[in-house]
Amino acid sequence: MAGTLLFVGLTVLSQVGGLILLVCWHVCRYRLFADEARRWLAFVSSGAAYVAITLLLVPGLAALFGRVPMPLFASAEAPVAPRSLLYCLLNRHYVKPRVRDLVIATARQMAEKYPGSHIHYMDGGFPYGPKFPLLPHLSHADGRKIDLSFCYHSGGKYSLSPSPLGYWVYEPPKPDEPAPYKGKPSLFRWDMPFLQGVNRDRKLDEKRTRDLLKTLLKQPGTEKILLEIHLQERLEISHPRLRFQQMQAARHDDHLHLQVE
Repeated sequence: MAGTLLFVGLTVLSQVGGLILLVCWHVCRYRLFADEARRWLAFVSSGAAYVAITLLLVPGLAALFGRVPMPLFASAEAPVAPRSLLYCLLNRHYVKPRVRDLVIATARQMAEKYPGSHIHYMDGGFPYGPKFPLLPHLSHADGRKIDLSFCYHSGGKYSLSPSPLGYWVYEPPKPDEPAPYKGKPSLFRWDMPFLQGVNRDRKLDEKRTRDLLKTLLKQPGTEKILLEIHLQERLEISHPRLRFQQMQAARHDDHLHLQVE
């Protein structure tokens, strides 16, 4: 039962992790080792095999499905990086080539205006699709969507998001800002109150986030961006492709949801 749950959990999180675990476990069942040694060998070999396959094999096979990985590390040519390498290790950073190209083009333009700045991404999609769900997201299966971090500063200096994962530390509405979802609970609208005090010395950089939005919206391939209404008003930005995701979806006052044509 525990093995089944582990298989299901790794498959849900990373798409390929469960299969790698299953293969390594069966390989280690040969009676060349004692039972305890087989268990440890299965555990160690599964981890090593997972990292090797993720880095060396998955990207090439993903190309057959029209998916490419987002950059693992920022560079001058592509000032884009994951908010956490966990997204890459879990194979959740795969997108259509046009998505990667659009984000990199945007990042270059932002770096010209704000030298040294990077765009940080979170969940994109899995390498193999097009219908394998990327939970808990409702619409990331087709490789055309990616979540991007807001821009932050701390003490006047460029900073990463308060949340180490980029999600769930929110910029909630102020008393005079609209909150159409208030008092209307939703299955996917998680408030995460126990995380709201994390790294709150890091403040939303409204100017830079506004410029990021404007740059994304100017890109010809941008289909839509999801952002909470109160942040649209606070940042004083309006555009037909900038939308509110409605109340039955996850909150979007901790990140931007970009969808490319």
